[in-house]
Amino acid sequence: MRFALLSIILVIALTASGCWNQVELEEWALVSAIGLDIIPGEDEDLVEMTVQIIRTRHIGTPEQGGAKGSAFWTVSATGRTTPEAASNLEKQIGRRLFLQSARIIVIGEDLARSGIDVVLDWFFREENVRRKTWLLVARNHTAKETLCAPHELDIIPANAIETMMQNGQHTAGIIDSTLHRYFRARFTTTSHPMLVGVEMTTPTSADSTCPFLTISDIAIFKEDHLIDWLTHEDSRGVLWLFDTSQKGPLLVKCEDMPGYATIEVLRYKRTIDMDISESGEIRSIIYNVKLTSRLIAQTCAIDYSNTENLSKLENYTKDFILKDIEIALKTIQQLNSDVIFLGREIERYYPKIWYQELAANWSEIFPEIPIESRVQIDIQRIGMAFKPTNYHREE
Repeated sequence: MRFALLSIILVIALTASGCWNQVELEEWALVSAIGLDIIPGEDEDLVEMTVQIIRTRHIGTPEQGGAKGSAFWTVSATGRTTPEAASNLEKQIGRRLFLQSARIIVIGEDLARSGIDVVLDWFFREENVRRKTWLLVARNHTAKETLCAPHELDIIPANAIETMMQNGQHTAGIIDSTLHRYFRARFTTTSHPMLVGVEMTTPTSADSTCPFLTISDIAIFKEDHLIDWLTHEDSRGVLWLFDTSQKGPLLVKCEDMPGYATIEVLRYKRTIDMDISESGEIRSIIYNVKLTSRLIAQTCAIDYSNTENLSKLENYTKDFILKDIEIALKTIQQLNSDVIFLGREIERYYPKIWYQELAANWSEIFPEIPIESRVQIDIQRIGMAFKPTNYHREE
C-alpha cells in the first residue's frame, strides 16, 4: 500500500506542468540600468524611475542578425513609491521588468540630498535584485540624464559604467559602492555610507562634441542624506583607513628636484590600536598602515639604486600618505560622518563599553576623537633599470 502511494506521488510529480510562477522570456524586459530621481509636487514628491532596457534584436551587426538602431531604450515613469513607479513602467512598456540583469542603479543628486532609504527599501526586499549591483550618485545632474547618455565604446552604456567601476577597483582605488555595502552601512546605526559619483563631463577635444560619463568623487552621507563630496585627495586618504589594499599607482613628487616617482603597492595591511577606559573615555585611536611596494617609473634624475636615496623616497612616500590620511580624517570628522566604520570597530573589540557608554552618543563623540595614523613603507624593488634613463643628463 505504501509502495503504491509513493508510485502515484512520483507519477504526479513527473507529469506536473512546471513551476507555478513560470514566466515566458517574451514577457520580460531586460533592464541593464535603473535611475531614480525626485519630482517635486504640490501635495507630495514623486519618484521618477528610469530604466535602460536592452533591445536584444539590435545586438550585433545586421550581417549577424542584429537590427539597425540603438541597442538600448530608455523610458521613465513616476509614482508615489518606487514599486508604484515600476508598476507604471510595466504598464507603459507592456512587459515585466527583469531586474536581475541590472548592472547599476543611479541616484540623482537632488534625490540623494533629500534621503534615499525610502526609495531603496523596495530593492532590499525584492528578491530579483542582485545585492552586488553598483549603486552610484549622479553628480550635478539627474539619473535620467545619466542613463540617456550613450557611450562611444559600448553599445550598452550600463556595461561601460560597470566596466569603469570594476577596472577602477583594481587600478584607481574605487570603493565598494554596491547595494550590499550601502545597506550594511545603514544597518550599522552609527556608521554612514559612501557612494561613488558618476558625472557627465564636457569634452575638451575638438574631435568630440558629445558629453561623456566619467567616475566622479565620493559622495558622503549622514544617515541616508548626501551631505558633501570628497575631493580626490580626501577619497585617497579615506581608502587607506579600510582593511583592503589601496589600488592604483601613487604619484609622489621627487625631493629636491622636479619630477615624480610612481609607486605600486604590492602588499598592504591595516591595523587599529585603541586605548579606551572602562568609563568609555577614548584616549587614543591609532591607524597603523603597513605596505610593501615597488618603484615602477620615475621622471626625476635620482639614482634609487642607491640605498640612501631609496630610504629618502620611502620617507617622502610615507609623509605623502600621512598627509592624505590626516586631511581625510579632518574632513569626515568635521562632517560628523563615520564612513570609516570606526564605531563598528570599537563595538567589535569593546562590546560592553560600546553599548553602555558610547553607542547612544556616538554622533557627539566621533568628531572629537583624537585619531592618529602611522605609516610604514618598504620599497623592495626598483625594476630592471637601476638608474633612471635621464640620469646621465644631470651629471
